[in-house]
Amino acid sequence: MQIFNEIHFSKEILFLGNACINILSLPGLTNCNKLKELSVRRFSFGNALSDKVIAFKEKNARQLIELMDTSHLYQNY
Repeated sequence: MQIFNEIHFSKEILFLGNACINILSLPGLTNCNKLKELSVRRFSFGNALSDKVIAFKEKNARQLIELMDTSHLYQNY
């Protein structure tokens, strides 16, 4: 299926009528409230969350190795 940006999405979704489609979160297509207004019932964010978690873990692992100190792990407490 064609990838929509928010501007084209609203026009195309009207054409689809009651078709049940699953929308994948992409840059520029992220707002659940806007999608709900357009009657979108299924919205997936794929690997986006796990990619963020992995990047966070890798960043902190690098800091542990570079600093040889764990204090940065407690900065949010």
